[in-house]
Amino acid sequence: MQKEVVVSKMEIATQHGAIKSKTQKSQVEFYSLDAIISVGYRVNSIKATKFRQWATKVLREYNFNLS
Repeated sequence: MQKEVVVSKMEIATQHGAIKSKTQKSQVEFYSLDAIISVGYRVNSIKATKFRQWATKVLREYNFNLS
């Protein structure tokens, strides 16, 4: 998978560390949840198993319908 396909670059405003009333912009990369999950469920390793267990737990916490 190409990074350009699964990553969205966005700027978010955060509070400036030294000046209370000022904000600053930070560029953040957001990865496609679909891409992350599809790769995590196709890999067969101990880390992938732990990822699947974690992902399933988190998705259940957010009430996603997991059969």
